[in-house]
Amino acid sequence: MQKYLQNLQSIAARIEDEREKRKNTELWMSHRMLPEALRTRIKQYRQYKWKKTKGVNENGLINDLPKDLRRDIKRHICFDLLRGMPVVKTFDELLFDAMCDRVKTVLHTENSYIMWEGDLIDEPLSLVRGGLDCMSTNGGLKSTIVLRGT
Repeated sequence: MQKYLQNLQSIAARIEDEREKRKNTELWMSHRMLPEALRTRIKQYRQYKWKKTKGVNENGLINDLPKDLRRDIKRHICFDLLRGMPVVKTFDELLFDAMCDRVKTVLHTENSYIMWEGDLIDEPLSLVRGGLDCMSTNGGLKSTIVLRGT
């Protein structure tokens, strides 16, 4: 019973924190006089993020742990994702652990632009869920990658 009540309190605290973030976001958008279309996209993203994470900041939670726990958790989370990549199958354990340590989870909503024409690719990207559309211009020399609906 005690654990149930603690869990309920934790959920209530996250809900209240989310309300505060939404309120602050609304004030900020108003202060910056953002257009309605942009405000809508921001609200949609916040709703989507809440739906997927329930207010838990996984990256922050993991980063607060000691290094050995972080390594083991990240290895567990990204093992299947990375080992499924042909190039990674040849990596030794040390390199594999280094890759797992640098994996970051990022959420994108439908129709989010992941990359724009001319962007430099400075990190590998892996899609876990959903699909991508690639739109080319200039005879295929430049392209934009957009997240398709999940």
